[in-house]
Amino acid sequence: MKKTIYLFSGLFAVLFTTSCKKDYTCECTTSYTYNGITSPNVDIDETTIKDASKHAAKTNCLNMELTQTYTYGTTTYTYTYSQDCELK
Repeated sequence: MKKTIYLFSGLFAVLFTTSCKKDYTCECTTSYTYNGITSPNVDIDETTIKDASKHAAKTNCLNMELTQTYTYGTTTYTYTYSQDCELK
């Protein structure tokens, strides 16, 4: 009886600890701002993350924001690139 219990508990442990790997889609919406004025153009990009667990796909589907500031003469310009991503 103990052998049967150990066998089934081992099988259940293997089944519940393996993760399902499949393809996931990361959809990113990108917007641009120049000197406080947001561009009306918005880009939507899709990236396929292949053969990954859901945790790994979520880790690689990142939001990002990049701000660059530069001065030309006495005028300062600011450019912001913003990317909002979501796992589909």
